[in-house]
Amino acid sequence: MNRSPRAAMLVLVMMLNSGCLGLVDDIVDDIDDEIMDPVLDWLESEYPKLDLPIRERTSPVLDSYDECELLLADL
Repeated sequence: MNRSPRAAMLVLVMMLNSGCLGLVDDIVDDIDDEIMDPVLDWLESEYPKLDLPIRERTSPVLDSYDECELLLADL
């Protein structure tokens, strides 16, 4: 089992870099927490909400319009 020095160096570099990548991931998570926490607090606060009625299931009906004004009036 002859191993080249390149393979040993590659494995060593991969092992050393895995710790560095873990540190970067922790920093990114901390930054995301700092940004997202105030946004989520704002969304959960007493922001005005719409009271929408309950939707009823009906069969779809396609209406054809000859003029744009009739369509705009219905919209």
